[in-house]
Amino acid sequence: SLLSGSEGDLRRQLIEATRRVKSMSFSVRRIFGIDWDDYDRPQNMLATSTLPFRWAGQYTSDIVDWSKLSDEDFMEFPESFRSALALAVVNEASEIAGGNDIQRAREDGIVSESIGETTIAYRQGKSAVSTVSRTTWRILLKYMDNRVIVRRQ
Repeated sequence: SLLSGSEGDLRRQLIEATRRVKSMSFSVRRIFGIDWDDYDRPQNMLATSTLPFRWAGQYTSDIVDWSKLSDEDFMEFPESFRSALALAVVNEASEIAGGNDIQRAREDGIVSESIGETTIAYRQGKSAVSTVSRTTWRILLKYMDNRVIVRRQ
């Protein structure tokens, strides 16, 4: 469990959980709840206080770039998003601490396990969600952008 280890273990688990969560693609548009049609308009056409000014414009940076984000920028995100991130990091750290028997078996190369008449077969290859655990992914899903747009330049 998360709290059963030492303080050093807890710190390592939280750092790894934060790294995993930051590797996900978060959409500025979805974080602020802005429609595609409104996102690309000039700032004066947006409803007031929907989006901080520097976040607006021409789809240049719809995905959050954590390396360029200051503490002040982070505090401009809605409280609901910041709370979801905090919950997701703690949840992911808990998943790291508890481990996942199926994931561990896959990493060890086990294809199936048999105990008596019961056999468990593991699917080959990676699971669909490999960056974070499934429960963490569900917490953050509404803020993520998994959409691919193909257009001409």
